[in-house]
Parts: sequence; C-alpha cells; structure tokens
Amino acid sequence: MKSQNIDRQKAKQLVYLAEVRDAENAPDIPTGTAVKLNASKILATMGSKSENYLTFVKENRGKLFHVSRDDPKTAPTIVTLKEDDSPKKWLFWTGDLIVVKEENDV
Repeated sequence: MKSQNIDRQKAKQLVYLAEVRDAENAPDIPTGTAVKLNASKILATMGSKSENYLTFVKENRGKLFHVSRDDPKTAPTIVTLKEDDSPKKWLFWTGDLIVVKEENDV
C-alpha cells in the first residue's frame, strides 16, 4: 500500500522517528561518513520497530557502513547506509549511528 509515494513500512518508520526523536538534537553526519549502528541504543528503545528491522540491527552489529542519502526530500537527520543490501534500504536516525574514524582518515 502506498500513500503519497511512501510505502507503509517507510511511513511507519518516519512516524516513529518524528514522534520519538527530537530532530534538532540529531547530529549532522555528512554523506560518505563511516558509521556503525549504535545497536545497544536501538535495541534498548525497541518501541514499535519491526522484527525485520531488529534482525537487521542484530545481524549488523559492529559492521562498518557509510552514510548515504538516497532521497533528497528526506530530512537531513534520516539516512540510509550505502552497504545495506536489503531489498528496500532501512532508514536510520543519525542519533542511532556512531561515527567511526577509518584508518585512511588523518
């Protein structure tokens, strides 16, 4: 089911983020920045998150990702992860990500 070109799962995620998070306090993480999921924080605030989302978080705990922004209409604090190979990439609030310094960073 789609409404306003947003599928139901994406809409639920955006509603959750809007209701629970304060976007003004979210960190600005530039596109391409290396990050890891803050799995402990995400899992501690499970709320109405889907089982598939929670499974993704658990399976990718500790994995290195890079911030991507696939939709320019999405708020700057809502990002996708370049290495996410899910059929539909998961959306993440930047406050749920940990910035990681890569070895080639100076």
